[in-house]
Amino acid sequence: MRAAIRAVALLVALVPAVAAAESGSRAATGRIALPLDGPGTFAGVGACASTQCHGAVGPRKATSVLQNEYRTWMRRDPHRKAFASLGDERGRRMAAKLGIASAEREPACLACHASSVPAAQRGAKYDATLEDGVTCEACHGPAGDEHGGWLATHANPRSTGGSHADSLERGLYPLEDPVRRAELCLSCHLGDGRRFVTHRMMAAGHPRLGFELEAFVRLQPAHFEVDADYRSRKNTPSAARTWAVGQAVAARDWLALLADPAHNHDGPWPEFALYDCYSCHQSMQYPPPPGQGGPVGFGVPRPADENLGLAAVATSVIDPGEGSRLADEMRGLRQAIGARRETAEVALQASRTVDAALPLLAGWSPSDAQTRVILERVAKLGDAAGSTYFRAEQRTLAAQAMVAALASDGGLSGGRLAEAQRRLDGLFELTRTEPGFRPDAFRSELAGLGAAVATGGEGW
Repeated sequence: MRAAIRAVALLVALVPAVAAAESGSRAATGRIALPLDGPGTFAGVGACASTQCHGAVGPRKATSVLQNEYRTWMRRDPHRKAFASLGDERGRRMAAKLGIASAEREPACLACHASSVPAAQRGAKYDATLEDGVTCEACHGPAGDEHGGWLATHANPRSTGGSHADSLERGLYPLEDPVRRAELCLSCHLGDGRRFVTHRMMAAGHPRLGFELEAFVRLQPAHFEVDADYRSRKNTPSAARTWAVGQAVAARDWLALLADPAHNHDGPWPEFALYDCYSCHQSMQYPPPPGQGGPVGFGVPRPADENLGLAAVATSVIDPGEGSRLADEMRGLRQAIGARRETAEVALQASRTVDAALPLLAGWSPSDAQTRVILERVAKLGDAAGSTYFRAEQRTLAAQAMVAALASDGGLSGGRLAEAQRRLDGLFELTRTEPGFRPDAFRSELAGLGAAVATGGEGW
């Protein structure tokens, strides 16, 4: 995955800028139902698979969409293989350790690894099975059928007079809205009230969860083109704004999980899956090596609050006062955890503060100067308290998003772009594996990246 992300950064740097429609999110706050959580009738993958719809062998240039989207999902999309992973060696080993008969039949596993549609919501021609993994409608919303739902206007918009807006009204999930996209992705890649990877699951072998919206979007096998038709119908935010919105939604939803009684145990500790893994899984030597010990003291787990810190950085370039409030919320949360007292009340207030700030980021049209400032500030976050692998991983992805945004807008080119890319390669190499992570070297490389793109760019 690391190599793929590095390739994305270089690819974005070489592609001409897309004329982004920075009109803002349709609604930054006030959640809407996720596709698998709300009402509606599901048509099944067969409704999308016709060669006249999305099942073409290869991309078609004469139409407004590629029409081979189904084949891309079938052959290349990891979501297609989500269910199959439950039955592989790791899945079977996890099931045995957790004391369950089969991960392939466990509701907690199926919640994210398959599109488990209730029988009452299946259309007359519904043909999907659990083995199909995460299907089209799990992201795009229940399509209905030719008599209702968004399939009625989507399948033949010219004859029905339908539009993208009409499809949204009929239940198409607004994935072009970065807030809604982040909420959907994070429902599994972080967790929510119905889907959650516990520390116990991780102890049994489930991979550690990590998410950054901009990188995840670009790593998905492309099943659309951002062309003139796409831009006329949908919002196409910059890499910087997509990253910032993803950080804020991740911070808000992580804080909400901290405040959720279902994830708070007796005493001061919430669910350990919500902490920075590397504040416990580290050297046992005392005193701790440089970079360990954390902002709340040695022996006290660090909260996994990096998204909150980065959301504060992004918000501060738009509204310094609001950015300071987010930073204060992070300090208050760390103090609550350090004092070993209940964190739920503090976390709930912090979640509300992030939610109130989210419209600033959702409606933001980043300038090159603001993007550069974010990158410079991220580069200065290399203090000892921020040197765990988890934090380094997020800061590397933040740096990549800012470089991609500057390159696509023409704000970074030539020798400066080449140097920035070289520094990014160094950051990805240093974060390739947890055992190979060296905090001092990472801080030096990150500072070098900040200097390479700093305003003025002397020597370039």
